[in-house]
Amino acid sequence: MSPYPNSDEDRRLPAVRIIETAPSGMSSGPASELTPLQVALRYKWMILILAVVVSGAMYGGLKFVSPTFVAEADLRIDMPRLRLMNDSSSLLSDQKPSQELLRTEMAVLSSPRLALTAVTALGLENLRAFQLCPRVSWPQALHNLVGRVLGRPAPQPACEVSPEHAAKVLLSALNFTAAREALIIQITASQPDPQLAARLANGYADTYIKWQSDMKAGLAQQADEWLSADLANIQAKMIADDAAVEAYRQSHHLIGLHSKGNGDGAVDTISTQSLEQQNSDLGAVNAALAEKSSILAQVQQALRDGHLDAVAPVLGSQMIQSMITHQAQLSANLAELRANYGSTYPTVVAASAAVARNDAQIRTEIDKIVRGLSSEVAALNERKATVMRQVEGAEKKVAGESEAAVDLSELQRAADTDRRIYESLFVRLKQVDAERRMEQANAAVVVEATPPDFPSAPRKPMIVAGTFLASVGAGIGLAFAREMMSRRFRDTEQVESEIGLPVLGIFPKTRKAPQDIVIDDPFSIEAEAVHGVVTNLLRHANPDGGPLGRVVLVTSSLPGEGKSCFSVALGRTAVRSGMSAFVLDCDLRRPMVERLVAGERRGEIVAPPGNGLSETADIAAEVMHHAGIDERSALRYLSLSRYVDNPHGLMAWSGLSAILTHLRSRYDLVVLDTPPVLAVSDSIKLGSLADEVLLMIDWSATPREAVTSATRVLQRAQIAISGIVMTKVDLRRYARSNSGEGYYLRHYRS
Repeated sequence: MSPYPNSDEDRRLPAVRIIETAPSGMSSGPASELTPLQVALRYKWMILILAVVVSGAMYGGLKFVSPTFVAEADLRIDMPRLRLMNDSSSLLSDQKPSQELLRTEMAVLSSPRLALTAVTALGLENLRAFQLCPRVSWPQALHNLVGRVLGRPAPQPACEVSPEHAAKVLLSALNFTAAREALIIQITASQPDPQLAARLANGYADTYIKWQSDMKAGLAQQADEWLSADLANIQAKMIADDAAVEAYRQSHHLIGLHSKGNGDGAVDTISTQSLEQQNSDLGAVNAALAEKSSILAQVQQALRDGHLDAVAPVLGSQMIQSMITHQAQLSANLAELRANYGSTYPTVVAASAAVARNDAQIRTEIDKIVRGLSSEVAALNERKATVMRQVEGAEKKVAGESEAAVDLSELQRAADTDRRIYESLFVRLKQVDAERRMEQANAAVVVEATPPDFPSAPRKPMIVAGTFLASVGAGIGLAFAREMMSRRFRDTEQVESEIGLPVLGIFPKTRKAPQDIVIDDPFSIEAEAVHGVVTNLLRHANPDGGPLGRVVLVTSSLPGEGKSCFSVALGRTAVRSGMSAFVLDCDLRRPMVERLVAGERRGEIVAPPGNGLSETADIAAEVMHHAGIDERSALRYLSLSRYVDNPHGLMAWSGLSAILTHLRSRYDLVVLDTPPVLAVSDSIKLGSLADEVLLMIDWSATPREAVTSATRVLQRAQIAISGIVMTKVDLRRYARSNSGEGYYLRHYRS
């Protein structure tokens, strides 16, 4: 038999507990439940190895994952737009940006057309990452991975240049996010190369701004072409109207009535001369009104937009221009003083006051000019109304003078109307040219992307740490599942709860022969375990003063559970405790007692060979004659297999009862080492001859079903089991799930 491990570290809990024998079938309390901490401590090395292996594998796998760098550029959105068909004199709208507008611009940013433009502008179709490459089969991918592990470069397949595919790859590498409280769009680019990531973010933002500028320039160009075409049409119509007036005069012989040869159609009468003068005045008023209104509108729009520097050129005021220049100098000086001395320094306060005074003077001067222009426009409107009333009166007079003069006047009116339209379109065309030069892009880059210093993914330390923690959790779960699915008993409380029998003690593993530990190391935990069982069995003295004569049957459910080792150790412990003991090996198939007692000292064993036990009257003499003596402990023993050939014959042999009667009268403790209950029926037949029945359970291997079956077999035979002894107990593992008993060891382990 191989020895059981034993060391000083194994002594972590009391090896036995003194328990009063409970009736068979009664439960001594609920089974102990393992906590996750106890399970983790019990399987700590398995859990730690699993976590280290999985984390190492994850760390090794992350080495083959390309890092991802994220660069971010911020766009500010602003939306001034041209207004071509509006009654307002300004072509720039005052539309305010909104979140809806922001989402619209994000949709524009995500458009494939803009992405295709960015691909062309940045030359991305020439980069391999943006080319259309054939898919790699999994055997080739596996071959490439092995090559990377071995340091061999993988072959690169030929790729196709496709701008459309490059645009899709570009959009997949970009992400657009709108800020919550600001009209800012964040453009983030993710790439394995940090320089390329920053280049993509900045390049896409620049492409978007240029695309907007080109779109606005195209819109202004279309407006210029449209106005120029209309202006040419109106000019042709005006020339045609003048020609029609001249033709009408000639056809109706009204040439001689001209007061002036200027071709204006006015006849040389008082009414026609008056009408001519009034029409001339009306044209002058309209021209002056259009000029003043245009100037006033441009100034007001510049004031609303905050472009004070655009007011001076429109008004042609050198004084305002010089004041604005002086204002810029004062502002620059104030900014420098604030940067050097702060906002509360007296010089800074004085400079700030100077800036405010100069700004107030500029605005006061501009307000004066605006009020003057407004007054002039109002006066011209009143003058226009007066002249138009005069024209209407004169026309009525002319209508009464001659039907021809009336028709000529209508033709002249049409010519004048076309002339006024021509002048208005000409002014509008000049406004388009001026505002096109003032127009700005709808977006601007406020924060440029810079190459990131560290990759954003994969975050190796966090992933490895998370994998380690997850592996530890999974290991604890697996250990818990293994513990819950285990078929063996975990501790004494579980045995007592499920079987309903008391546990008289535990017999730990030892590095030496377990049956010799009570002699070689009598103060060890293992020896104390056997001594505790002896104390439980022989705790009452014989009132007559003679031997106790207790017959203890030792059996087990299955072979190899250490019952023979325990039987010998039990007998030796009783002898060392001052009692007399006799071990009777009743296992005729696989007798082990003589071999365990002799060990390597077979020459020291007194066991003369016998030729069978006879049924004589002096059976005691024959037993003592054939019994062996253990020289190390004076334990007497007898192996019946040397004298009885037929196991079934032993059960029917009446001399066995006589032997037990004789041994009861001579010894305090008689140990019967019997075969396993589930293997043969010998223990059942011998159970009726014993005072106590001990059932051995191998803590490391015996299934709970086998123990349950063995107890049912003995109970059906009406054999009361006195208690259970757990054998081959690993003290270190056992202590992790029985912390209460480990407290005892902290005081007595030395």
